[in-house]
Amino acid sequence: MSELRIDYDRVLRVLRRNDSDVRLCVRCGSHVYGTAREGSDEDFLVVLNDAEARQDLLWGENLNVVVHGAGTYAKALEDQSIFALEGLFAPAEHRLKDARPPFVYRRDVARLRDSAKARSDSDWTKAQKRFDAESSPKRVLHALRVLAFATQIAEHGAIVDFRVAGPWWARVRSGEHATWEALAKEFAPVRDGLLVELRR
Repeated sequence: MSELRIDYDRVLRVLRRNDSDVRLCVRCGSHVYGTAREGSDEDFLVVLNDAEARQDLLWGENLNVVVHGAGTYAKALEDQSIFALEGLFAPAEHRLKDARPPFVYRRDVARLRDSAKARSDSDWTKAQKRFDAESSPKRVLHALRVLAFATQIAEHGAIVDFRVAGPWWARVRSGEHATWEALAKEFAPVRDGLLVELRR
């Protein structure tokens, strides 16, 4: 049995659903970005065939599953949600089940830019407010990566490099930033540059 099939069976057990209920299932998060550490949970995005199903988050042993109904996922794509687009463009080795029929995505660059900037602004603000929390470095990374992904989609029509944030993650986790000011001094210019690139 393939590794993807084993992972898919694990996801189905967490969902308490059958394969026929699922339209799309992909791996997401650190195991796709190349930033997973030993013991990192595995993250998955599942879209159910049920158009009326609500968005949800489920947990299993070392397993997190974001659940969409077909309706909420289609709306997220329309709204140019970067997370939804990560699922749409997930690399083949992380696609546990492809959507049949495939979801339709119409790129709207202006809305894509606005969506990515709003998400980046939110993560950056949360990172600053919660600097003492373990999640702060991750928030900084999210604030950068969402802009990089949006730029790829604007330029290429897809996310072409899911590991683009790897070097930033290495720096964020270097332990050299004892204060928020030190972290912001290094990464605020990076974020500003990504915003400029996205607006081109």
